[in-house]
Amino acid sequence: MNRAWAQRWIKLFDGHTDELMELYAEDIRFEDVNLGVRIDNDKDRLRKFFTLFANRDPAIAVHHFEVFDYEGDTHLGCFQWTWDTEHRSDFFGFPAAGRKTHTRGMTLMKYRDGRIILERSIWDLGAILRQLGVMTAVKVEI
Repeated sequence: MNRAWAQRWIKLFDGHTDELMELYAEDIRFEDVNLGVRIDNDKDRLRKFFTLFANRDPAIAVHHFEVFDYEGDTHLGCFQWTWDTEHRSDFFGFPAAGRKTHTRGMTLMKYRDGRIILERSIWDLGAILRQLGVMTAVKVEI
């Protein structure tokens, strides 16, 4: 796998859920660290989670993802991405309608026979919450 593969993968979130799910093995282990979501061996549940980002209802939000870095091979890869959202409703319970947010994240994947068997993502939720005015920046003095 490489950056072009990861970019293709991330673009499938935009309304191509069936094609996206074909990239996953049946025995997938998935974790979104920020949201506390862990899914083991349940592609139906994984599909349901992914539809949150599928741009299926522009009245809720419009998501745009881009991969900008990839390290790895056909067995294990780690890549960084950006996530821009035009919010038209709440964001996981936080008021967000009419706001735009930008953040970045990182995903680690392990592959077997060309399919994803492990996926762990972490992203800067704090940046989104600051942009929504829900959280203030933390000051660190050095």
